[in-house]
Amino acid sequence: MLDPAVVPLTALTPTARSLWILLLLSGISLSVLGFVPVLAAVSHARTVSLHATSTSAPPKRRVTAAVVIAQVASAVIVLACAATIVGTLQRLQSVDLGARHDRAVIAEFTLPAAAYGGSARHRLFFDRLRDELQANPGVSDVGLTNYLPGTDVVTPSIPLRLDGVVPAGDTINVLRLAASPGYFSALGIDIVAGRSILEADDGSSTPVVVVSTACVRAVGLSPETAIGRRINVGLDGTDWATIVGVVRDVRMRGPESETTAALYVPFGQISVGPTAFVVVQGTATRGMLVDEIRAAMSRLDRSLPIYNVREFGDIRAEYLATRRFVMTMVSIFGVIVFALACFGLNAIMAYMVRRRTREIGVRLAIGASPFVVRYTVLRAAAGYAASGIAVALIALPLVENALAATVPGIVPPGSVKVACIAAVVLMVGTFSAWLPATRAARIDPMVALRADM
Repeated sequence: MLDPAVVPLTALTPTARSLWILLLLSGISLSVLGFVPVLAAVSHARTVSLHATSTSAPPKRRVTAAVVIAQVASAVIVLACAATIVGTLQRLQSVDLGARHDRAVIAEFTLPAAAYGGSARHRLFFDRLRDELQANPGVSDVGLTNYLPGTDVVTPSIPLRLDGVVPAGDTINVLRLAASPGYFSALGIDIVAGRSILEADDGSSTPVVVVSTACVRAVGLSPETAIGRRINVGLDGTDWATIVGVVRDVRMRGPESETTAALYVPFGQISVGPTAFVVVQGTATRGMLVDEIRAAMSRLDRSLPIYNVREFGDIRAEYLATRRFVMTMVSIFGVIVFALACFGLNAIMAYMVRRRTREIGVRLAIGASPFVVRYTVLRAAAGYAASGIAVALIALPLVENALAATVPGIVPPGSVKVACIAAVVLMVGTFSAWLPATRAARIDPMVALRADM
């Protein structure tokens, strides 16, 4: 059973669009399967030459050929889509979120307004929680923040205003976040220049702030030259603080987002809300760290629950859960469609051999070798497979555009992967007709000439 603390069940809930897509694909599958009995049932059509053109072919043969070509085209398209999603997931798995400690344990909690009304009482509880956790020998770093990196939550932003610097172009917005001492070291966000947030950065000290690299880069400064500058940290544009540190950029809205300029204001110098994330890093195991968080919360307030307990590395898995689900479904469907395409080719070749038993017998009787007969059947199968691949290559750009509109940040499979998929489909599809070709090559000419066609 899935643990909601690790993978929220809402992340695996299909959307209305995905349900419609699955319904459409199911309909296509049922339609394809419905033609299989037709191929087996039609057995008394009149004889047609192996080299007959499509204009002289019976209507039923053209219908079955169109079905097989559609099967092959669907197989190529679905397999290409599966390769697209797999490549996208691999890229997103390797994206650097800006924080190194994937094993850091994170828990979320909300202070009830009745017992903890006001920002001052919130800060007091946060400080006591940090003290409780830091007293444990298995904990090395503890930090708190009001917005966690890697999620898709909406964070507040303010216009970037640096004292004495006028940004070129349009106004640049920066995220305004709150962080406690130890937050950067607990999550593994490296300090590029200056220092981190300290215990002394409280309401009685000079207002300070730590900014991201993108923040100083936006105004054309280096991290070193930004130290000591004053920057606006208030929503109304009247609160200013001194930059004391510059940290690495963090992708606040997940691996598909761009890095956004951010300001980190100390908890002791900003009005903080009741909801916070506690980040714990240490030598203890995940289970021990979770137990220590629960024990510390229980000592402070037995009635206060914690939720969304997970490691920081799990956030990426949560974010990609829907895409991984889509990848799995598309891959399974691709294999099914590919198998149906091979079966369809096998069936139509068997049907063709059965209908042309007398013609094949005549060819063998006048000197045609079994190799030539086998080659003729396989060449016909390759023609069907190649026609399906050609249709797929024409339709694939349209499908990729639709997929890109549905799944942001999609990575096209590239011509090499598409060529490999087409080659595999052509090879396997062709040799799926090996059994009918072998059966045709073994026909006894005398028996075939006496056959009632």
